[in-house]
Amino acid sequence: TPSNSSAASDVYKRQPGSNNSVYGNEIYSAVQAGFSTNNANYQGIFNNTVCYNKQAIAFSGSSNLSTIGWHNNSFCILNLFPSSNNNETGNQPLLNFNATNIVNTSCTAVIDGINSGTNETLGPDNTNQSIQTNRTLSFGVHELNFTCSDSYDDAAAPNSLLFEVSQASCGDTLTQDITLTSNLTASGNCFTINTTGVTLDCAGYSIIGDGTGIGIKIDNADNVIIKNCTVANFYVDVDSDPATGVVVENGVFENATICVLFYETNESIIRNNQLWNCSRGINLTSSYLNNITNNYIDFVLRGIQLDSNSGYNFIDNNTVNNFTVNFVPTKATTFGILIDGDNNTVSNNNICNNGKEGILLEGADIAGYYTVNNSIRQNTLLNNTGRGIKITLYCENNLIFDNICNNNGYDGIYVGEDYNYIKNNTCSNNTYYGIHLLSNNNDVANNSCYSNLRGIYFEGSDYNHVHNNTCSHNQYGIFVNLD
Repeated sequence: TPSNSSAASDVYKRQPGSNNSVYGNEIYSAVQAGFSTNNANYQGIFNNTVCYNKQAIAFSGSSNLSTIGWHNNSFCILNLFPSSNNNETGNQPLLNFNATNIVNTSCTAVIDGINSGTNETLGPDNTNQSIQTNRTLSFGVHELNFTCSDSYDDAAAPNSLLFEVSQASCGDTLTQDITLTSNLTASGNCFTINTTGVTLDCAGYSIIGDGTGIGIKIDNADNVIIKNCTVANFYVDVDSDPATGVVVENGVFENATICVLFYETNESIIRNNQLWNCSRGINLTSSYLNNITNNYIDFVLRGIQLDSNSGYNFIDNNTVNNFTVNFVPTKATTFGILIDGDNNTVSNNNICNNGKEGILLEGADIAGYYTVNNSIRQNTLLNNTGRGIKITLYCENNLIFDNICNNNGYDGIYVGEDYNYIKNNTCSNNTYYGIHLLSNNNDVANNSCYSNLRGIYFEGSDYNHVHNNTCSHNQYGIFVNLD
């Protein structure tokens, strides 16, 4: 990117001239003006990019827009006039221009066909005039004309002058890629993305709400990427509904009721994020084939929650580590990971210090609906107040294997439903039971249960197959209670 900060004007004609062509140039960071002309009419100025200069255009002498062939030039309004005496309010740019041969008249900035600000104090040969626009402009390209009542400087040329607002602001709907260049604040919602293929790169900047609304809303758009964002203090920080192919990565999401919510969002990725101080960290509802990996989740009531009709999701290598919760926990609401869906894989996660259960498999409270065929494997579950793993309410044919369930407040593994497979787990130093069976027809094999009150405890259970387990240093190795 060229930078000519030492130049007063990058394109400047001092003497009368005509029939020159100025095109295909990139003009950046001029101390005064990107384009400056003096007595220079009938020029062809087209296909140039003019950004981050004190002034975009400055005309003097007999120069006027109506006799200059302007077309297809791009002007970046944000930081267009960065000097301290020029003010911008949000995305309401201050437009600077010179006026000559004008007596007792006014000029109006017309943006996208709408009058957007007027200067009514012009006299003859006024220079360094400005119009503060009265409209907040959205991110993207806009069309500008200066229209003046004096025919010498009537700016309603046939070819439009284009400029770009390169920084989005809260309230915008994003329809193209955007990289933030500053922090943003919102009252209510911030961004809506309803166009497929948009990338929002916050570049480490923050989007801060007022405790209401949605920080980033993906609304019926596919292949959207949200990266490098810090989003905080919304009701929902990121909400996708519905979508396919979304990526949320390398962000920080915090201080919300829900940090990241996917509803009817499929084949998407949530990875390498930090989620803090939310009632729910990641919440999937009616969502399939998603990949949730390498996230760090802390200070939440519910770390990762898969609601009903969420299936074939892969939850791997996340940390849910709730040392402290800034919400009021209850028996029914606190867990590291909740699975209420079918055919999900939960593997290689570290789930510690949660207020109740580490991993909870719990079907919808509807007779005849079952949570089935989930694979819970190779997870580490330590120091949870309740159970390491709990299976309850309409859960069948789930495979629980190769997990470490130690030092939990109740049981290592609690099996409250039928036809599940509990194999190759290590359950030690739990306050009550290594494996607690209150159900029928389960297969419990090759587990190691030691230093618990009871290694394996049957309570009102029938037709279970318990074989090839190792139980040592428990008060009772295997205890069968049919009362």
